Amino acid sequence: MKQTGNIFVSRIETGVSGIFNQSASRRMRQHATYSDEELFTMLGMAEERNAAFTELYRRYEKRVWSYARISLQNDQRAKDATQDTFLRILKTGEKGATSVEHFAAYIMRIVRNIVINDQQRKRHDTVDIDTVEIPSAAAATYEQQEINTILETAMQLLPDDYRDAFSMQTYGGMSYQDIADTQQVPLSTVRNRVVRAKAKLRE
Repeated sequence: MKQTGNIFVSRIETGVSGIFNQSASRRMRQHATYSDEELFTMLGMAEERNAAFTELYRRYEKRVWSYARISLQNDQRAKDATQDTFLRILKTGEKGATSVEHFAAYIMRIVRNIVINDQQRKRHDTVDIDTVEIPSAAAATYEQQEINTILETAMQLLPDDYRDAFSMQTYGGMSYQDIADTQQVPLSTVRNRVVRAKAKLRE
């Protein structure tokens, strides 16, 4: 694990260990009712930081990891990208100087940029996969693994923009508008990319 990952894990463990007492448990239940944007703002408040961060991590860890795993096609690199994403969220939120209007799009922009940087360093490994569901390695049946392999090959043939838009919608759970904001293109362009990606995967 690289150093940033170790730091991240340490922060997570510290945060979680500080949560398991009666008053903190009540705070965690309360934080589950807040919006993403409110939780991000709370990262700048020392007394709220652990609970707010843990709740954001609970909501978005699977989504962020799935997108990174699809894009990087490597478990360890996906874990590193996920850790870097949440570490960046934590560091930015701690400063208390930044507010976000749409946290889901904000965090997906961060992981997308981290993935792009990783891909630029290791261009030969940049392949993506697509499935309708994301089964765990332990739970996946042989048949599902075979299907995933076929789809993995098909995804390699998609243009980067199509693959990126389709992955953000399918795995990132993002709306067309969120993807448009992230890719900085018109809404119609995103719709076109997703539709064409699906069409190519059906061929």
